[in-house]
Amino acid sequence: MRRVSISSTLSLSADEAFRLALRYDTFLFVTRGAMRVVPLAAAGNAVSLAPKEWRPGDHLTLSIRLLHLPVAYQHELAVERVDPVAREISTREHGGLMKAWNHTLRFEAAGAHHCRYTDEVDIDAGWLTLPVCRFARLFFRYRQWRWRRLIAESRR
Repeated sequence: MRRVSISSTLSLSADEAFRLALRYDTFLFVTRGAMRVVPLAAAGNAVSLAPKEWRPGDHLTLSIRLLHLPVAYQHELAVERVDPVAREISTREHGGLMKAWNHTLRFEAAGAHHCRYTDEVDIDAGWLTLPVCRFARLFFRYRQWRWRRLIAESRR
């Protein structure tokens, strides 16, 4: 298991950023372009396949297509923890090449109108762990760029 952690500063309060991170549509926005995500099934959510807001215990089976490649893989995502005091969301995930992709999003106050956003993931992809970690670094930089774009678009 290897850990990848990427942080950046967002021009949004930690509380506002955390509230946005809870939304499924934010997840889709910050991953769009790098991957296409389609929910296949969701446990404990009778209303729709994907929740409007992440809650502990949510479990989704997703079809993920990376970088517009024609091959998709099935990915399991379980929300393990949502902590509004610490402003953290933790998931346990696996699928495709990954035996484990355990992801934590963290939002720490960095002033009244800024926060330090961190994507941290523990990865186990067997002998492919190192290349998957390299992908994770690039993917998290992209996600964080998409976060800044989301904030800029919301202020127009």
